[in-house]
Amino acid sequence: MADFRVQGWQEIVDRMRQLAPKVARTTLGRSVSSGAVLIQREIQQRAPVDTGRMRAAVYRKRIRDPSDPLHMTYIIGVRSGPRRNRDGTKDYSRDAWYWVFKEFGTSKMPAEPFVRPGFEATGDAAVRQLLDSLWRGIQLHGSGK
Repeated sequence: MADFRVQGWQEIVDRMRQLAPKVARTTLGRSVSSGAVLIQREIQQRAPVDTGRMRAAVYRKRIRDPSDPLHMTYIIGVRSGPRRNRDGTKDYSRDAWYWVFKEFGTSKMPAEPFVRPGFEATGDAAVRQLLDSLWRGIQLHGSGK
């Protein structure tokens, strides 16, 4: 797991508390999403492309926390398993259940990781992107514009 130390974090938190709740939530949401998009795109670029299904199966999803609207969590992963259509049928078009074998390997196949290296390569840049975007949003809305 990555370990990040952010200088000036308390100043950002104090400034966020001065903003209106909806503005703070929107600013934080856009900032966290921008960092998650960087990681998602890097993983997609590193994904093996035989049919393109594994690359298409990389997703980003925001998890809402009803108890704290300023708590943003994003999950970035690879879809595995069929999706249900509205009519109840199964859609296998984005099912990349075999990604685990590529990522971790098997007893007869060496690993070809793409998720972990993608995260490790862009983790620092994603945090920088998040903080820059957050600071720009605070300056924009904090100055009354």
